[in-house]
Amino acid sequence: MDDCYGANPIKTAISTTAFPTNGYVSSIAVNDLNPDEVLLSFSNYNKLSLFHSMDAGLTWTEVGGNLEENPDGTGSGPGVYAVEIYPSTPAQYFVGTSAGLFSTTTLNGTNTIWEMEGANTLGNVIINQIQARPYDGLVAVATHGSGMWSTQLEPVIGVGISQKDWASEVRVYPTAFHDFLNISIPQHPGNTKTTFKLFDVNGKCVRQELVLGAHVQISSFNHLTNGMYIYTIENSQFKKTGKIIHE
Repeated sequence: MDDCYGANPIKTAISTTAFPTNGYVSSIAVNDLNPDEVLLSFSNYNKLSLFHSMDAGLTWTEVGGNLEENPDGTGSGPGVYAVEIYPSTPAQYFVGTSAGLFSTTTLNGTNTIWEMEGANTLGNVIINQIQARPYDGLVAVATHGSGMWSTQLEPVIGVGISQKDWASEVRVYPTAFHDFLNISIPQHPGNTKTTFKLFDVNGKCVRQELVLGAHVQISSFNHLTNGMYIYTIENSQFKKTGKIIHE
């Protein structure tokens, strides 16, 4: 989707006939340093699980490799529930499966070799989600039954937080709101004009406010439909995006 926060977002179908029929897309990851690189997973058993694109989805390559028992995806290969691209050089690719966490630094089509991570700690536990924070090298995984685990990789310069990350100090709360929202913004030279926007899941802007001051409360949201909303807070120093729930 292009211009997802605009008034008229443009949706483009990027599926391919190589994708498994009636497959369930379980996770999508984009390289933070190359938005044209995408890794996508399907969680179904007995279907091809992993696809990779270097042109923003115009073309796709199957990269399940040794996670597939048979070339067509059938057999006892695991379900894949989560993918993540860590934008190091070379990039490191992580996949969370029903049989543990796997990674590789080399995608080679159907010959890709995925190696298990944390064989003596995570083992073959189900991995439901993977999140990476490149600016400080943190990689966290959520499991089904064994809690959360993390590791540290070499930080990637230029991704995420810079020398002074004003956005990390911005707070929008409560995360589950009804009639009002509180906004806290760090005060520094240059943030005299900060704009708050609230979007529904269809990308429609349902509220826009100019935020003046360090702590502001915005009210009169009780007319909104209950559900998830996306907010942006932006000025000349930073832009922060987050999700909140109206209830």
